[in-house]
Amino acid sequence: MSPQLINLFKIFFFLFLLIEAITALTNLTTTIKRKGGYEALWNLNKMAECKLGYSALAYNDYGCWCGVGGIGEPMDKIDSCCMAHDKCYDLAVDKGICFDVEFEYIDDYGWECKNKIINCPKTLNGCKEALCSCDKQVVDCWSKYPKPSIKTKCTHGKRIFSNILGIIFDSLKIFY
Repeated sequence: MSPQLINLFKIFFFLFLLIEAITALTNLTTTIKRKGGYEALWNLNKMAECKLGYSALAYNDYGCWCGVGGIGEPMDKIDSCCMAHDKCYDLAVDKGICFDVEFEYIDDYGWECKNKIINCPKTLNGCKEALCSCDKQVVDCWSKYPKPSIKTKCTHGKRIFSNILGIIFDSLKIFY
């Protein structure tokens, strides 16, 4: 099987899990600690809801780095947040802390939200600690800027699958 076909399979598997997770979302509680299932898939989304009051999907297909894949220089500071998040995940894989980020979406990690403050517990270690830290950092970064009312488009070239994914996620606007 070609690497491109494997990557395509990973993306469609991720999308399937993401759509399943989003439809299963319930009201945000003040403390989020989940065990089992596909909860890790929506940790980033729940963190955004905790701190920002809206879904992380507001950033999907924003600029050159928010969403699947990334290319070139970030378009603005929000896009820079997303680039740093992608690089944070990549570093966790490059250092051997995480096996493969796509598969880590099903690896749950516990975290807490109290008064719009996200906390990655000290009891986390390895990949779970890295993923929680990366997700917390991007949400903290987004919180410095207003929620985007329009999505800045990347002018550096086409992002792989961004048009298809943009259509899919934009159709889910009822969630944010």
